[in-house]
Amino acid sequence: MKGAASYDAIAALYDDYWGNAFATLALEAFQQALSPLLPAGAAVLDLCCGTGLLMAQLGSLGFEAYGVDESSKMLKAAARNAPRAQLQQADMAEFRADRSFDGVVSFYNSVNHARSVEHLRATMANVARHVRADGYFLFDYVLPDAFESAWEWSERIAGWTFRYTYERSSGKAICLVNERDAIRQSSFEVREIYQAVSDAGFVVVQESQMVGSAPLGSRRLVLAKKHAVD
Repeated sequence: MKGAASYDAIAALYDDYWGNAFATLALEAFQQALSPLLPAGAAVLDLCCGTGLLMAQLGSLGFEAYGVDESSKMLKAAARNAPRAQLQQADMAEFRADRSFDGVVSFYNSVNHARSVEHLRATMANVARHVRADGYFLFDYVLPDAFESAWEWSERIAGWTFRYTYERSSGKAICLVNERDAIRQSSFEVREIYQAVSDAGFVVVQESQMVGSAPLGSRRLVLAKKHAVD
């Protein structure tokens, strides 16, 4: 999906206020959960890669890094941060690559940015199409209770205003930037996540708490493995 994306609005601020901290936690999770399972020089896709800070680290570890993001402005930063990575601007359910990957990662609760259960399922199916047999998908997501209890506040950062609201009836979490640009997330039930994973052809290998990442106790880390083809 080309054109303006919600994260275009905060691309200039992202690394200084969120990206560096998120990338550190994502790298720790990757090294603990997935890196030991991958062959040397494995091809790894960072889905919703943002400004590419994690991809830069993957490259330094010897992995072949690829990135997909919907935001053109975030990808411009990614091209600077991870100049060796191959990048594509696309919706997470619609990206296409002419190769398969040993592993796909998706952090910063990007899964919650799926617009609906149908979009979530389409995303999982698309990831599965791009993962080799016996390959892996590592992602995090935020539990519904975190949106219900901790998504109603406002803050001011570098002269920008951020207002967070949660619509319980629709399960939509909204971050309104400067009262103009909306970044939306969806609150998915655990069963909806697991059903989408299973229907795409993955088996959950492990789920754990995403250590060190807010909201504490409500951000989960999932490692899933694609079924081998008989």
